[in-house]
Amino acid sequence: VLSAVGSDPSITARVAAPAVSADKPGMLEVTVKAPAKAGLYRRHVTITTAMPDRPTVKLPVIFSVSASASASPDRIDFGRFSQGQTPLRTLRVTAGEGTSVRAAVPHPMVLDVKISKTGTEPFFYTIAVSPKTEAPFGPIDGELRIHLDGAETTVLAIPFTGYVAEGRRP
Repeated sequence: VLSAVGSDPSITARVAAPAVSADKPGMLEVTVKAPAKAGLYRRHVTITTAMPDRPTVKLPVIFSVSASASASPDRIDFGRFSQGQTPLRTLRVTAGEGTSVRAAVPHPMVLDVKISKTGTEPFFYTIAVSPKTEAPFGPIDGELRIHLDGAETTVLAIPFTGYVAEGRRP
């Protein structure tokens, strides 16, 4: 395989590892570009080879997108705050039809996470995130994992950072 080209702008293809011999096959990497609407897609990748009898090969690519999802913003920065304060940050999550939303943070981070639907639209959610009042002193960082359970499970990983300082005393 010398090169690979997607059939349209919705997919890209590249040679990730060229074939060395018949025993050592190569690797082709095909990427679906976002945003993609839910549905079944049939595309193809045109591969240019070094074989004189088959200079090009059309490889079918079939994929399904079960739900589109995005979160805004794509990271949370709580900044510096005193222990006992609870700075609140919110995310807006867009999920596909028929998708439920859950959120989790890694242990031992101490964050409150609340999920609510936004307005009357069934696909928009607001996720409110705030450190608990007993958050330990020092830096807090990790990632909020938003699980979207529809026909397939999708996970959005949103990094968060901040610093918990001692409260000021009078």
